[in-house]
Amino acid sequence: MPELVGLQLDKAKTAAKQAGFKSVESTDVAGGDHKRTQIVEANWKVCQQTPASGTAAPVTTKVTLGVVKDAEPCPGAAAPTTAAPSPTTPPAAAPAPSAPPVPTPTKAAPAPTAAPSSEPAAAAPAPGGTCAHHTVGLCGWDHGQTPTVPDQMAVCKDGTPSTSKTPSGTCSKHDGVQYWFK
Repeated sequence: MPELVGLQLDKAKTAAKQAGFKSVESTDVAGGDHKRTQIVEANWKVCQQTPASGTAAPVTTKVTLGVVKDAEPCPGAAAPTTAAPSPTTPPAAAPAPSAPPVPTPTKAAPAPTAAPSSEPAAAAPAPGGTCAHHTVGLCGWDHGQTPTVPDQMAVCKDGTPSTSKTPSGTCSKHDGVQYWFK
């Protein structure tokens, strides 16, 4: 079983499925009267996992992930503390002054120049890639997501990576597309 605690829920589900586990569920462990549904899994982090990381478990085992919203602390996590000031010690003697370094002359390379253009500059692509406009799902690049397998077209809502060649029908057997990469 891989280590899933500390990962975003969507990445943890993908890692568990890539490890071969078929059944991966999540539940809100923040406390309160009702359990919240994890709609945008990238906004949740994993605080607990069953089975524990490093254990050998059959791939038929149901993986259960205890999650909280990204900004919330995990239950039982130690609250931040302020360290007590340490006793002051007298400063060490200052080192003896030394002679300043002598600059070495260097010759700078000429800066490259671009030929003037009459066409407007194209917009820079999103870091790592761009997405075509799709009617459902989000552009993964715009939401801090990156592909986990070569030639990945999308991440399905159940966390499965898709390498389909065309957008049509992508993730149709996996509850639809959550993030696009192309």
